[in-house]
Amino acid sequence: MVAGPLIAGTTEGSSGAHLPKSSCRPTPGVRPMSIINSLRARPRIIIFLAIIVGLAAVLPHTLPLSSRLLIAWDCGALIYLCLVVRMAFTADVAVMRRRAAVEDDGAMAILMFTIFASVMSLVAIVVEFSNVGNLPPTIRNLHIALATVTILFSWLIVHVSFALHYAHEYYAREKSHPGIRFPSSGKSKDFQPDYWDFMYFSANLGAAAQTSDIVIESRRIRRIVLCHTVLSFLFNTAILAMGVNIAAGVI
Repeated sequence: MVAGPLIAGTTEGSSGAHLPKSSCRPTPGVRPMSIINSLRARPRIIIFLAIIVGLAAVLPHTLPLSSRLLIAWDCGALIYLCLVVRMAFTADVAVMRRRAAVEDDGAMAILMFTIFASVMSLVAIVVEFSNVGNLPPTIRNLHIALATVTILFSWLIVHVSFALHYAHEYYAREKSHPGIRFPSSGKSKDFQPDYWDFMYFSANLGAAAQTSDIVIESRRIRRIVLCHTVLSFLFNTAILAMGVNIAAGVI
C-alpha cells in the first residue's frame, strides 16, 4: 500500500505515522554541544591554551614545575588580555551580535573552564611559596614577583571572562529579554552597550560586589551575578591572604 503525500509540516515515523517536524528536532535545552566548534569560535582561548602548554613544555626542567606553569600561565594570560582589549576597541555591536550567535555552544562551559584555570593558578602560587623559604634573597624575590604578576593576571582573567559572558548573554537574548538594563537605555532607545560597558559591569561586581548604576532584570543574569560575586569574594580573600604572605616574605 502506497502512503499518501505527507501533510505540510509533518514527517513520517518508522511506523508510518505522521509526526510534526518539531518533534524530530533537538530542543534548545538539550542541543548537543560541540567542544571543537566552541573552541574554534574562540581563537583567543586556543592561543591562550597553546601558549601555556607550549611554554610549560619548553621551559628548562631545572625550574620547579610550579614555576614553569606560572610563567607559562602569565605569558598566555598577557597575550589573551591583549587580544581581548584589541577586540573591545575594534568590535562594534554588529560584530558582538554575530559572536553571540556563533559562540552560543559551550558558552557556560568555556566560562567555567577559564575560572577553574584561574583558581588553579592560585593553587600553584601556594605550592610556589612552599618552596621559597630557604632560597637566597634574590631568587626568593623573583618568586615573589612571579606570584604577584600571576595574582594580577588571574584576577583580570576571571572578570574579563565574566564580562565577555555577560555580553554574550545580552546579545543572544536581545530580541526577547537581555536581562541587563544600562542607564543610557532609558534616555535613548537606540543605546547598545559595547564590550567596555560589560567590562565596567564586571569590574564593579569583582571589586565592589555591587552593580552600581546598572539594573539586573532577569533571573538568569541574577544567577550568574550570584556566582560571580561569591567567586569574587573568595578570590579577593585568597588574594589578600597571599598579599600578606608576600609582604611578610619581602620584610
